[in-house]
Amino acid sequence: MFGRFRRYGPTFTLSLMGVRLYVLTQPGDLRGPYRDEGAEPAVPFSSFQRLMEVAPGRPYDVQADKAAHGPWRRMFLSALGPAGLQALLPRAQAVIQAHLSQWEAAAGGSCIASLFREVRLLAVDLAIDVIAEVPLPPGVQRSAFRDKLLCFLDGLFGLPIALPGSSVARALAAKEELVAALGPLLAADRLRMAEQWRAAGSRYSALVDALTTGSAAAATDAAATAAAASGKEGSGAAQPASSPPGAAARVTVRDAVISGFMALGFDSERAAAVSVLHAVVAGADTTRFALFNTLALVAMSPRVQEEIFAEQQRVIAAHGPELSVRVLLLGSVGAGAAAATPYLDAVVREAMRLLPATPGNMRRLTADLRVATAAAGNKGGAASELVIPKGAMVWRFVPLQHCLDPVCWDGNTAVDVPPHMDWRNNFEGAFRPERWLSEETRPKYYYTFGSDSHLCVGQNLAYMEVKLLLALLLRKYRLRLEARDMLARATQMFPFIIPRRGTDRVLLESCVA
Repeated sequence: MFGRFRRYGPTFTLSLMGVRLYVLTQPGDLRGPYRDEGAEPAVPFSSFQRLMEVAPGRPYDVQADKAAHGPWRRMFLSALGPAGLQALLPRAQAVIQAHLSQWEAAAGGSCIASLFREVRLLAVDLAIDVIAEVPLPPGVQRSAFRDKLLCFLDGLFGLPIALPGSSVARALAAKEELVAALGPLLAADRLRMAEQWRAAGSRYSALVDALTTGSAAAATDAAATAAAASGKEGSGAAQPASSPPGAAARVTVRDAVISGFMALGFDSERAAAVSVLHAVVAGADTTRFALFNTLALVAMSPRVQEEIFAEQQRVIAAHGPELSVRVLLLGSVGAGAAAATPYLDAVVREAMRLLPATPGNMRRLTADLRVATAAAGNKGGAASELVIPKGAMVWRFVPLQHCLDPVCWDGNTAVDVPPHMDWRNNFEGAFRPERWLSEETRPKYYYTFGSDSHLCVGQNLAYMEVKLLLALLLRKYRLRLEARDMLARATQMFPFIIPRRGTDRVLLESCVA
């Protein structure tokens, strides 16, 4: 993409899966569309639309509804705020620890046989048990449910051809089975939410006010219950914690998505099931690439691993071995919280800067947009103007924006890739977590989790999950890619990295005497 920027300038077009996209890079051009001024969020790919039911005529899209988006976002911020994260931490740790135990048992603790496959399975379990908190009863076969979810995820960005045997056809069939399974499991939630909806006078903002009031205290109580229950885990996933009779309910992500669909007028059993699928997709897809990209980069850097280990030893000396929210997340998450793991935080941010977990969301213009088109190398030349018509799709492609960061990039367009993004040829200079520890070198552009009113409400949960896995792994092991050039040999780099089969084996070398 940097090559296109050099050749065509700050605005250019490309075709992706048959959809014409205008890639914008200038902050002034991006500001309006990404603040929903003259634009709205949209995913233009037909396979995604069919599976998520957000195509025209199937408007299951709370983010595109301006009246519902604000209250819906407040619900999510309540569910995933400091108290919510405290409640979810024991669940996340139980799921991650169960997977670590499986990795150790599978190869005698010597390796992760396929990093991509294993973090994919881990991400789906985290989405089921931590993000959406899907209440799977004992009678539901977890492995079969997970397989259907994986099949569903595989079809989201597949070629829009639903021929028998295609990824989209398999995903559509899997979705119907998932909806059929989820509907009855969510019946109690749907009825409870309907009662609260009526009690709030069928006004979404009033419903959100009622549900979020006192949720922090309820979440703290739930955290204690979940922590006590996590020791009983034996199935490879955390079990839902039950609240004492009469206790205030902690606001959950499940509450947020079901209520959001109700705000749009959809209160059926199917709508509740599809809403939870939305939450699972949002969590699983982002988490699996965040985990894979971060672990791959860290495994390529013995120096970074030693720094993380040293910081963890200091954390254990100061706070004990427990990995709490206060230890894992920076002060912005909780008032007065100390930055106990600034280097670990810098590592995750640097990995997400260099290899973002998402390529960036798109916007559909609801009004014409005027942008500059002068070529990047045309210094001093007059800028021309382009009018992008209403209805067109515009895109802030995150990796390209990170290339153009004014703190990291010197403006040189003679190179194929700026040094701070060139992990292939300049790994030590590109993957440098220390840049986040100083105000002078801290990157200005960081759009992995969006921005403004569409900044991902689950970003702190994603950070917590990635840091948990890194801390638990690197307290015991050093990681080493068997094929050090795994990323360079990947079969797919865009929009997500998919490694070549057989190249993603990670060796686990014990560092515990």
